[in-house]
Amino acid sequence: MSQALPDSTISTDETMRRHFWRNYLAHSIEGGLASGGMAFIAADTIAPPLIKSLGGPTWLISLTPVLFTLGIMIPPLFTAHKLERLQQFKPLVLGTALLGRLLFLIAGLILLLISPQGAGLAIVVVVGAQFLAGLCNGTTLSAWQGLVAKTVPHDRLSSMWAARYTISTLLGILAGGVVAVVLAKNPGLSGFGMLYLIAFGFGIGSAIAFSFIYEPKLPVSNVETRSLVENLRRVPGLVRNDRRLSNYILSSALMNGSMIMIPFMSIHSLQVTGMSASFLGLLVSAQMVGAIGGNVIAGLFGNRNGGIAPMFIGRVLFIVTCLGAILAHAQWQVLAVFVLYGMSSSCNLIGSSTMNITLSPSHDRTTYLSIISAVTIPCMLIASALSTVVWNGTQSFSVLGIAALGSVALSTYFLLKIGSGRAASAD
Repeated sequence: MSQALPDSTISTDETMRRHFWRNYLAHSIEGGLASGGMAFIAADTIAPPLIKSLGGPTWLISLTPVLFTLGIMIPPLFTAHKLERLQQFKPLVLGTALLGRLLFLIAGLILLLISPQGAGLAIVVVVGAQFLAGLCNGTTLSAWQGLVAKTVPHDRLSSMWAARYTISTLLGILAGGVVAVVLAKNPGLSGFGMLYLIAFGFGIGSAIAFSFIYEPKLPVSNVETRSLVENLRRVPGLVRNDRRLSNYILSSALMNGSMIMIPFMSIHSLQVTGMSASFLGLLVSAQMVGAIGGNVIAGLFGNRNGGIAPMFIGRVLFIVTCLGAILAHAQWQVLAVFVLYGMSSSCNLIGSSTMNITLSPSHDRTTYLSIISAVTIPCMLIASALSTVVWNGTQSFSVLGIAALGSVALSTYFLLKIGSGRAASAD
């Protein structure tokens, strides 16, 4: 019987295909459990009302939905020059992921143990856990994206992302019911502490699934060794010379304008319906039901047409979400808005996850990915600042919705320009 050839003697594409189903399923389950667990402490639905109930300032409420993402986006530009030299990504990614999960365990225990009068400490714990967990994941974000790129063929990326998010949305529907029951029976900090512990449990499950990913041992690539300063100096030229990249960056930057409205959407929903905090569970479930539909749409269009199609659909859906959120007052109307929001979010997420990898040439993948991530940071901060200023100045959710709508509409314009832009030189 002939012996199978080692990975180093066959092409990258053949190596991917050899271990395809193992890696496809492992990536899908890992991501589904991780994102599904985060639904129990959803930064855009659960966290803002929690911060508000604890007496947190408006600027912090505005910042809460993006804290985890900001933590993820900060490190890559400073670590890309190191990570692109690695031949094995998996051990480092798994280690930082476990550290990030541990923070939710600590946060949950603290929220369970502190007294109801410890509002200040509770705010620090919630904010700190979200941001620091993001930093842990962001430190090796480019390595994780590189791992995905070397283990899943490009023509299967969109369906893989869709599978991940379908699992997470199914868990999110479950999360909605659990959130409603937990907060109804355990109002206050103890209930939120329980939700953080549940998120930790799912995070450990995702780490176990991640350990099953097979990372092929490919030949050592001839990657030019660069210092941090040298790599940063290359960034303006890379953006200037690749029009597809520059248009994508502009589109992604303006899409962050959605965060002008999102921090106050669940708060506004509770106000207009007159419901208690337990209604947040139904909002999470509605959002996840919509996300399932978005996953199906994005998976079908993404495999066939790449990342631009699902991103376009997602942006159009978000514009409709803005209008609906402004007009909705009845409970069923608010739930319908969150269904649309879920569809929009999943389409944008799957589309951008696909585009991030397919747009980046293999010889500069970690640097491209870090550029895309880094641009998000100031845009999210600007959106949060605008959200704070508008809310403090007008107390009008309608103004927030219109501002978000305008930014996303402009984002859609630059998205459509990507297809006609000039790409970077071939690998």
